[in-house]
Amino acid sequence: MTARKSADSKITIRKSGVKKSVGKSYKSYWIYLPAQIVKDSAFPFDDEDQITVEIEDDHLVIKKKNPYFDKIMEFGVQNATIPKLLEIKAKKSGNKEFLFFKDDSFTYRQIHLISNKYANALLDIVNDLHLPNTHIALMLSNTPEYLFFWFGISKAGCVFVPIDQYLNEDALIRVITHSDSKILIVEYKLLEKIVKVQKKLPQIKKFIVLNPPEEFESNEVFLNFNEINLENEKNPEVNIKNISNMEIFYPSREVSTPKAIILKHFMVLAGLISAELLKEIGPHKTGTFYVPLPLYHAEIRLLVILTSMFLDLSIVIMEKFNPSKFWDDIIRYKICCFYFIGNVLPLILNQPPRDIDRNHSLKWVFGPEITADIWKIFENRFGVKLFNTWNYMECVPFSINKEGSKGTKLTSKGKLLDIFEVKIINQQKEVLEPGSDNIGEVLIRLKIPLSITYYKRKEDERYFDEEGWIYTGDLGFIDKEGYLFYAGRSEDLIDRGIEVVNAYDIEKIANKHPLVFESAVFEVPIKQSGKKALKICVDLKKEGSITHEALYNYLRENLAYFMVPRFIEFKPQLRNNITEYINKTNLKEEWNSDMCKKKTWDTHTNNFIL
Repeated sequence: MTARKSADSKITIRKSGVKKSVGKSYKSYWIYLPAQIVKDSAFPFDDEDQITVEIEDDHLVIKKKNPYFDKIMEFGVQNATIPKLLEIKAKKSGNKEFLFFKDDSFTYRQIHLISNKYANALLDIVNDLHLPNTHIALMLSNTPEYLFFWFGISKAGCVFVPIDQYLNEDALIRVITHSDSKILIVEYKLLEKIVKVQKKLPQIKKFIVLNPPEEFESNEVFLNFNEINLENEKNPEVNIKNISNMEIFYPSREVSTPKAIILKHFMVLAGLISAELLKEIGPHKTGTFYVPLPLYHAEIRLLVILTSMFLDLSIVIMEKFNPSKFWDDIIRYKICCFYFIGNVLPLILNQPPRDIDRNHSLKWVFGPEITADIWKIFENRFGVKLFNTWNYMECVPFSINKEGSKGTKLTSKGKLLDIFEVKIINQQKEVLEPGSDNIGEVLIRLKIPLSITYYKRKEDERYFDEEGWIYTGDLGFIDKEGYLFYAGRSEDLIDRGIEVVNAYDIEKIANKHPLVFESAVFEVPIKQSGKKALKICVDLKKEGSITHEALYNYLRENLAYFMVPRFIEFKPQLRNNITEYINKTNLKEEWNSDMCKKKTWDTHTNNFIL
């Protein structure tokens, strides 16, 4: 049934039927509600909402239907595991090509059988080591083997631990140690990095080395992957339930702590939910998803790889993202969809214009944190629709702005899915009313069992309360139509005494300068006075294209006086790689250790600090 508000503010509910005389019928059920109820902001139904009408205890109960919940029930919660999903896809779409990599391709059935081989081989290894259900870390670049190992580890009943190959040595030790991994699978070209820290990883019982040279020899600790038996393609005899641990991953913002998220197998439903979202926009009947970004990101695996499976699409994996070859890849593989994170869109825009800028197959681009300027310029130049998304901890899809740039909600994250509740609170934990002036922390609560927990963390109370609300750490507001707008991170709030400053607001202004690529604002201590001041680190589009004084004057003209940073540092590449978040903790440590002060301009003295 569909609910519609009539002209006199009533609800009309219609149900179709069959009439013998004309072959069609139209049965109508009318439910009249007082106008004062319908016009109330708390009224739970919008036009065209799908609803159910039931009688419970002599009361008429009208409920909004939840299409996502219905789809989950249709798929079957018992099927919400990696092994079951791959088995289902192998049966239903076995001969369809799923994965393309360079000149190679793999069907859904081949993916299923190859991952079975990897799973059975890993089972032999963990059984020999007497480590059933162990944690297995994976440190590979983007290759088909990454997916084979991911699926194989899951099918073997072990826990998958993706490792960021760009981590420095200290972070690498922290993450691997914290994860309790007992086996580490590493690509040979990354092995040198592991060898340097091997003595600090005594818990690793076996290092499996992928793609080593012919002269590489195995020993008690290091195993040449080429020596592993990969003949058994039968389904592993392992009992895996949807509540079994599937993965431990470390969000990009959290490796310095570190903070790890436990994902159960039922998190494959995140791919199903994301697929249902995309069906409302376009890429769901045919097409190919472009995957150039690192597969260690949970959102790439759950919200792109698994989403593509649920949509029965194909994917193209690239070893790494290359903005100069982006459009060549799109044309070669006839790409229709692309998911981005980090500063990917600005890098594409910074490429020189080409004749193929509008002569390509790409139609839809999805991702978080699209600024209004980027949104308009990208769509106008390339003729591609952009859609803003919001995910929690890189793994749970919360919302997507379905209107794109066509509506009046540019830069909004859209409305949250019906499977979530949301509220905005201030620092006193008071719920804020809708409105752009009421910015606070975004809290969400799930209506379906996609629970998220932390691994080996005792301070969970900070992130979850007794009523099930998750403190996301994101700042934002909700407008009167229910659209969510992002306004930075809670740690970006800086108390300047006069006002509480949001670093995100300063960065937005700085990034609008035509010569600024991106920036990071944070507070630093001044040793001589005991006071604190704002510092901004700026990655310029072209080094030397602007002076510190000129940038300072620009900021002073466009910001309130208490928001203008005192210290300015021009710092190429604020990110270690294009997909990670800017690590302000590292930037603060550089300040405290005096590493950066020779390059930091003090606007009070019009000179460098040291």
